[in-house]
Amino acid sequence: MALAGYPALLSIGGTSTVLSNEAMTALSAGLVYQITAAAHQALDPSVSPVVQVSPDGSSWGAPTGTYTIDFTSGVVTFASSQGGTEQCRIQSGNYIPLLLVAQARKCSWAMKRDLGEATIFSSTGPKAKVPLLIDASGTLEDLTPFREDLNTIAYDGVHRWFDDLFLPGADVFLAFQPGGAGNQTGRAWVKLESLDEALDVTDVVVGTVGWQLNSRLTSVPAAATGTAHVSWR
Repeated sequence: MALAGYPALLSIGGTSTVLSNEAMTALSAGLVYQITAAAHQALDPSVSPVVQVSPDGSSWGAPTGTYTIDFTSGVVTFASSQGGTEQCRIQSGNYIPLLLVAQARKCSWAMKRDLGEATIFSSTGPKAKVPLLIDASGTLEDLTPFREDLNTIAYDGVHRWFDDLFLPGADVFLAFQPGGAGNQTGRAWVKLESLDEALDVTDVVVGTVGWQLNSRLTSVPAAATGTAHVSWR
């Protein structure tokens, strides 16, 4: 189905914020759960979340077996079923609030994967490839000069600008909803690669920000592994 471009939402991560007893929704009962509140789904990878399960919603405890936490989209995947009626929550942790980029008007997002050559001697068919590392990159175009606010409101309670994120090489969280609220969201931890600003006497000032994917190290409980790079959900 075709999507109109104008309802799209482009957001940037704010200051890490504490969450408590965060409810999760079963994507696959007993196995896969996602934080229910869309605004809290981006977990802070530097803070180890405490995952709990419950058979009845009142008595909570640690899950059995190992599991994986996708910090970009707030998804927990268990290696073995916790039970079809099991409930799941994040008892404690931090999330990254999302703030709209106020004057964004264009955005591109490209994903790719390196492929290793695995063709051997005496091969008679097509080349064989092995999937290796994934990568992503993109740009966003904004009508706000880089020394203007990122958001229509104060950003994290202080004035902060794109070059404040670019110059120190800060880790930046981006979220992109091509169809607007309620549609699938692309999320990624990135580094800003370039800042370009164009001025024309016959047009408005336009800024373009280039970014590249940058995987984050994660802090997780002993029974868990974590990922914090890119996701589409």
